[in-house]
Amino acid sequence: MDPLFSLQNLTYRYDGGATIFQQFSFSIFPGEKVLLTGPNGVGKTTLLHIISGLLTKGELHYEAFYKGRPIQLSDMRAHLSYVTSETVMFSKLTGYENIECFRLLWKLDRQYTHKAKELCRLLKMEEMLALPVDQYSLGTRQKLHVAISLARPVELYLMDEPFNSLDMVSRDRLTEWIQQDHEAAYLIASHVHQERFPDSRIVSLTRPSGGSETEKSS
Repeated sequence: MDPLFSLQNLTYRYDGGATIFQQFSFSIFPGEKVLLTGPNGVGKTTLLHIISGLLTKGELHYEAFYKGRPIQLSDMRAHLSYVTSETVMFSKLTGYENIECFRLLWKLDRQYTHKAKELCRLLKMEEMLALPVDQYSLGTRQKLHVAISLARPVELYLMDEPFNSLDMVSRDRLTEWIQQDHEAAYLIASHVHQERFPDSRIVSLTRPSGGSETEKSS
């Protein structure tokens, strides 16, 4: 089986600063669940930003392939959805209105709305959708953020510490949702909760001598 996405010979340095990645290579296969681990500051979020095409500063060199074809990382935005560590929503709008805004932004049909609401029900926050987001707790904002992002119909999901603000029941339900999705690939950055994905591949980032990575399977 060919990789869904492959990043080869990645080198990244901060502007005038340290080297974060040096000749780093990574691939993820269709339907695969990969956990990205490592200590804080090693580059987990930076790597997700690079793959998503959001990183614009610093010195960046790479070769990237999507479904076997060369691609610029700035063009990967059309093929993935990114659950960032910080929730990105319109705080004065209701949950329903936020779902609709993202549906229109991504030019999706009503199936997106149905899936987003299904995820909200799964995470036990559907009753909050009629309220403005600025009235939500941190955990409820995270639930809506996850629902909005995972409802987008793509084949690759990036997730940056998605469990941190969730209660235990929501963590279990989100894990089950991810595990049961055999069509999409997930790259999940987390330094905890590895036990929730016992069959997933682990990519552990380290940064000795300017940036490298080790990989193991659990």
